[in-house]
Amino acid sequence: MRNALLGIAAFVVLGAIGAAAFLWSGVYPIGATTQHSRIVYDLVEVMVRRAVEESADQVVAPARLDEEARIRAGLAVYEGWCLQCHGAPGVAPAPFATGMNPPPPPLVQTAREWTPEEVFWVVDNGIAMAGMPSFRFKLTPDEMWAVTAFVETLPTLSPAAYAALVARSDAQGEAARSGSPARGGGT
Repeated sequence: MRNALLGIAAFVVLGAIGAAAFLWSGVYPIGATTQHSRIVYDLVEVMVRRAVEESADQVVAPARLDEEARIRAGLAVYEGWCLQCHGAPGVAPAPFATGMNPPPPPLVQTAREWTPEEVFWVVDNGIAMAGMPSFRFKLTPDEMWAVTAFVETLPTLSPAAYAALVARSDAQGEAARSGSPARGGGT
């Protein structure tokens, strides 16, 4: 038993020394144009996923997250802050986003896999070394919940439905600015 424990301890120490030597060597390519290996992507994905799950346990979603007014407000926030990197149904991310490593995930898939509390936590806190900023000092909590509510609707939107929602929102915004009712039978 003692030999087994010594063997495990030696393995852990050698592993730690090897990891430290690798990190110190500087040989791992960190340029944004060099793709990480599959194992690095998988390890980062597990680390981010577990960290967000644990951290989001403290987040409580507001009642009626699916209110139409909240979702419309979230669309406006999404168009201003998220669309450039994440795209939308039928809308590609901006060209600069294709050079990000890791690339920003499509939020349609994120909304299928993550709870609203987890999405909110990421919007609020960001993700270090992933290009995802924290919006805590840019958006109010209501705006962050609105964009969370909108992200939750993304899996239900086809490209045509997304375009129609944007057009309707633009028409309503224009009508509100001009003081006249929106044309086209807005909601």
